[in-house]
Amino acid sequence: MASLMNEIKLILATHLSYFRRHPWLFLLFIVGLSLGSALLTAIAGLNQEAKNRHQKTSALIDATVSHLVKPPIGQDYLDGKIWLTLRQQGLLTRSRCCAVGSNWHQVKPCIYKGLIA
Repeated sequence: MASLMNEIKLILATHLSYFRRHPWLFLLFIVGLSLGSALLTAIAGLNQEAKNRHQKTSALIDATVSHLVKPPIGQDYLDGKIWLTLRQQGLLTRSRCCAVGSNWHQVKPCIYKGLIA
């Protein structure tokens, strides 16, 4: 055990004397260590956020559909006023919709696996 401690002291003394002669390398070592730990922390945070979003999306897709919004028989599009009324009442929670050209008075709902998007 004593020889191990002497070895560690010798290694530390060697590194300290080296960094005393080259202080800019010590600065670069600290900067690299800081940036590396910041990068790993950011990646871990992004992975956690991706897991959370995947779970929420999977739960949304797997949920049963209680309502399916379709235009009246014989029409291809849902009137924009009806769409806005349904959104105001909380039936439609997504803000995306399919529109024909630039005419936003006629709105066609996007349906993906039975969910209104």
